[in-house]
Amino acid sequence: MPGSTTSQSKPRGKYKKQKKVESEADRLHKQRIQERRDALIQRLDYEKSRRMEKELRRGQVLKTREVDYTQLRTVRIDRRTSIYIKPGENPEIAKDRFLKTYHKSFAAGEEL
Repeated sequence: MPGSTTSQSKPRGKYKKQKKVESEADRLHKQRIQERRDALIQRLDYEKSRRMEKELRRGQVLKTREVDYTQLRTVRIDRRTSIYIKPGENPEIAKDRFLKTYHKSFAAGEEL
């Protein structure tokens, strides 16, 4: 058959697929959806970075200063309380300073 083809021919002319005309409301709706997606992605990225920072901090050990109590002098405040001062400090002034700071605890009736 000289004029026939075995493959299907594509529709031409009036059968062309027409482009869908998008209304302003549809365009705004799609834009809002995309903005929400972007906001969600941004929030998830932020939360992920915060989690990673916490995990990194959790693994770190802060260096603390060790106090050598053998070089400090002990000052007794009462039978259960003692404070440590540097060797050159006046014990009476240190005791008064401590009592000014924590006087409410000791004003409950416990004598020195």
